[in-house]
Amino acid sequence: MRTGAVVMIDALGFKGIWDGADPSVILRKMGALKQAAESDIKGVKLGHVRGAKVAFLSDTIVIGVASGQPVGRGPGPNKRGNVRAIMQAAFQTASVLAAALEEAPRLAYRGCLTFGEFEIDGPFVLGPAIDEAATHYECADGAFVWLTPKAKAIADADADTSYFQSAPAVCFVVPLKAGASFETWTVTPFGWRVAAVDRQDVAERLLGTFDRDPKTRDRMDVAVKRQNTRRFLEQALGSEVPPPSRRRMSPAR
Repeated sequence: MRTGAVVMIDALGFKGIWDGADPSVILRKMGALKQAAESDIKGVKLGHVRGAKVAFLSDTIVIGVASGQPVGRGPGPNKRGNVRAIMQAAFQTASVLAAALEEAPRLAYRGCLTFGEFEIDGPFVLGPAIDEAATHYECADGAFVWLTPKAKAIADADADTSYFQSAPAVCFVVPLKAGASFETWTVTPFGWRVAAVDRQDVAERLLGTFDRDPKTRDRMDVAVKRQNTRRFLEQALGSEVPPPSRRRMSPAR
């Protein structure tokens, strides 16, 4: 098996989305997300890492980036290969999160990024890292893609912490559905695809996904996810994201 970073994410509110959108539009959307997940990360110097492998099952997306460093091996000359794999996985994920908000229907994604042994062959995925990601990817109570304890430990152990901080991620206390929380690195939707001047607009689009369905937007669980996601975006941006009543609405692109 390969050893490296594994991401598993799925779209919030995707069930029944066909009721309000043309299925052909949704299929085109998923095709665009697949292209974003597999695209090269331009202008980002990560050193040598192996290309990402991607698998789709409807709105669930799995990304694997091999580092070539076996799990459990102590520090050595290839130590940063693990960090680079996590960084590339974060960049690939940020690319998907940004693409998911570009055109209607806009989608908010939730999931996790972990590290370990995996295999991805076409639509087939397996391995302990896949199992761990499948266990945790729906735990967050909001639109968060967060690093599990295993992935966070690898990122935090890097001697040059600024190296990982160049990734599209911020440290945030992620609220979990069970009522607990976990402070970790969290991938933002502001990757290399999004210019700094456009980040406020992306944040507003992301929050707008919670208001799309009039049948669910006033439910307590949706309101909590929206509120938690706003706190995360405000920390990532370093500024307030206006509530819906004051939000500058952008036309669909």
